Amino acid sequence: MLTLRSSPASPFVRKIRIAANVLGLDRDIATEPADTMNPSDSVRAQNPLGKIPALLLEDGTVLFDSRVILEYLDHRAGGGRIIPRDADARFSALRLQALADGVMDASVLLVYEGRWRPAERHEPKWIDLQAGKVARAFAALEAAPPALTASPMWVRSRLLARSAIAISASRERGGGIIRGWSPGSTNLPRACRPSPPPSRKARRFGSDPLRQRKAPGQRSELVRAPRGSGVRTAGSPRRERCWW
Repeated sequence: MLTLRSSPASPFVRKIRIAANVLGLDRDIATEPADTMNPSDSVRAQNPLGKIPALLLEDGTVLFDSRVILEYLDHRAGGGRIIPRDADARFSALRLQALADGVMDASVLLVYEGRWRPAERHEPKWIDLQAGKVARAFAALEAAPPALTASPMWVRSRLLARSAIAISASRERGGGIIRGWSPGSTNLPRACRPSPPPSRKARRFGSDPLRQRKAPGQRSELVRAPRGSGVRTAGSPRRERCWW
């Protein structure tokens, strides 16, 4: 059994979970939460960079980052299923993966800037630099979206990359998605169908469903409902369960 050190908030972990699903390796991988901010978490011993995802193999070897893990899972599933064997197709797929990873890298840095720095210490040049990467990547993808007319190897590699991009895009654009690039595309095996736009309250407090709990005589408390739990914000349309 493989063990994936993970966090629900990591887009790179979601990328690996999508890959595992596409490759039919879901049952071979157990997920173990990791707190990258906790010095005592064993993830720092497993990955000296202290980053996730990290994949623990049966012999104790630890693989990181998501690109290496993706290549390993493709190899474990027989090879050539997500990452093509043909040189031209392979480098085209890897280039698309690099672009998707770059979008997620820049998006995470933007989140960290807002989360860890007080507003008065925000650096506009840094924010513009990262936002520019995301905007240029989206523009390039919208101008020339990858076709889905080639072999199954191509299709699966492109579906994986476009799903990773669309997840990041939907968060950074307040729910907007690149033309036809829904992470819930019915072309992706066993994916959930596209869900309607979140309610105003959901957009205000984040993309995860929220529910409101209020005890008699107490202030209202917003409680984050588990992803895929079926709990929805008042007034928001019902969302279907997704495996990422």
